[in-house]
Amino acid sequence: MSETAEVTLYYAPGSVASLTLQIVLEEKGIEYTTKVVDEDKPSKEFKNLCPREEVTSVPVLKHGDFVLQEFMAACIYLEETFGGTKLIPDDDITSEALVLQRMFSAQSIGVGDTTICSYWADYDDEDDEDYGPEDEEEDEDEDPDEEDAKEDLAEELMIWEEYLKEEGGPFIAGKEFSMADVSFFPVLAYVVWMGFQPKKAYPHLNDYYLAVRDRETVQAVWPVDWNKPCPEKDFLYLEEYLEEDEEEPKPKAKSNDKGKAKWKGKGKGKAKGKK
Repeated sequence: MSETAEVTLYYAPGSVASLTLQIVLEEKGIEYTTKVVDEDKPSKEFKNLCPREEVTSVPVLKHGDFVLQEFMAACIYLEETFGGTKLIPDDDITSEALVLQRMFSAQSIGVGDTTICSYWADYDDEDDEDYGPEDEEEDEDEDPDEEDAKEDLAEELMIWEEYLKEEGGPFIAGKEFSMADVSFFPVLAYVVWMGFQPKKAYPHLNDYYLAVRDRETVQAVWPVDWNKPCPEKDFLYLEEYLEEDEEEPKPKAKSNDKGKAKWKGKGKGKAKGKK
């Protein structure tokens, strides 16, 4: 497909996956048009984008006549098809593998049905008109406990904190902004918007968040709603779910009187002589 073919992004503002694709488009300097999709009432044009199946979720990337519904695949497609900033290194296989590994790993903490944050979406289902007793029973069997899920999230984010701390950053997979950041940052930004405060327990993630948030390419597509606090604040005090390291017992002081009997009586321990 020629680079000159029109690129259109069908998206929803505030969608983590949509923001991911928007950042790729901005970083690579690709000219594109956007069409906002109301997922509750999608247009006929949107639903008929793919002739073999009805399109139901965002984002969707269209390049000429080619349509991609999987946003991670769309990220790689844009990287391979267009010039501009390289987001996946191709001069070193180790660096490339690391970027790809963290690109996909970031989605384990994303927002969707297969992630550890998925119970929020499940709770929202209870407001649906079609939600019935059978759905409630299924949710009780399959949904993770909220407290356990928050603990999982707190621990998972600490892994990314350690990446930055041990490897020196300033980005998730090294010294250059890459597709790993494109994938991870929108997830982190969403969690921050939902109340997560990384400054105290996650200082490296906090610095990373502020630096990437202020990138010109990110600000160009920053969701307007994320400029004001989320009313739910589900991830406030998330750091409290981190397990505290138990202090190891201090070793007992060793005696210098090896092999000597210790006097347990009064006085200076002198044996009494015969009168």
